[in-house]
Amino acid sequence: MITTRLMTSRDLSFALELCRLANWNHLAADWQRLIELDPEGVFLAEDDGRPCGTASATPYSTTTAWIGMVLVHPDFRRRGIGTILMNRAIEHLRLRGLEAIKLDATDDGRPVYLKLGFRDEQPAWRYAAALPLPLLHPSPLRGEGRVRVTIADNRSNAGESPGCLGDRCLPACSGAAPCLDDFAELDLRAFGADRSALLRTLRRDGFFAAIPGQGGGYGFARPGFGAAQIGPIVAATPDVARRLVADLLSQLPPGRVFWDLLPDHADARQLAESLGFSVARRLTRMCLGDKTNPGDPSLVYAVAGLELG
Repeated sequence: MITTRLMTSRDLSFALELCRLANWNHLAADWQRLIELDPEGVFLAEDDGRPCGTASATPYSTTTAWIGMVLVHPDFRRRGIGTILMNRAIEHLRLRGLEAIKLDATDDGRPVYLKLGFRDEQPAWRYAAALPLPLLHPSPLRGEGRVRVTIADNRSNAGESPGCLGDRCLPACSGAAPCLDDFAELDLRAFGADRSALLRTLRRDGFFAAIPGQGGGYGFARPGFGAAQIGPIVAATPDVARRLVADLLSQLPPGRVFWDLLPDHADARQLAESLGFSVARRLTRMCLGDKTNPGDPSLVYAVAGLELG
């Protein structure tokens, strides 16, 4: 008999086993992030007590939510477990009153989601490249107007600014360097929902770059199992986006990098390809609900991740 329950940190070894079997890039920190964002929104399926599948549901305020991490162990496939997990996630989000429930679907998963009432919204592609990139030039932003923060190397800093949105913001947040709250309005306009809690965790766990001011932007990068991941990246102009990407990539060690973006945004696609990235996966962004809450995709040069939106 298939049952579902909430996932806890004790289940991470099984969750990571599923990721390795599916050749997904996630680390334990990615699962911990999902549990932290909504402890009641990460689910484990069991068959008579044996773990067999996972799913996550991440709400962003009361307007938009994201479903991800829908994984079923190969020994338990074609038994409807993915649908059971999806129904549990949808029920959880509807009880929270979410207006739009979204996900990024593979070709295999899309027919299942269509049956559940999801509809296609737009394509979502994963680009990949290997660092160092011969086409990548150092960021021209050296000094004024440029902020580069490597959070992983600053976790022991004391004197954090009490007004800063991040849990471990640097002392510079009270002066020359911007904090996440400096970009709250821009991110809300770009994404269409409040995801400040997500951005706090990304800043705490990875790398952050920002160009302050009305015409600026910000971006994040984080490690992964087989590749680093950049995103989200929100920028007012293609030039700002290029500078942010260059700065983030310069903080990463040599190796593979993933960049998830919405290819309908021609400037984002052109930027990725001009730097030597190529398409590694093609997915479809889908939505359940009468409202789509699309935000302003013209500002989005990289999404946070296929499981995060």
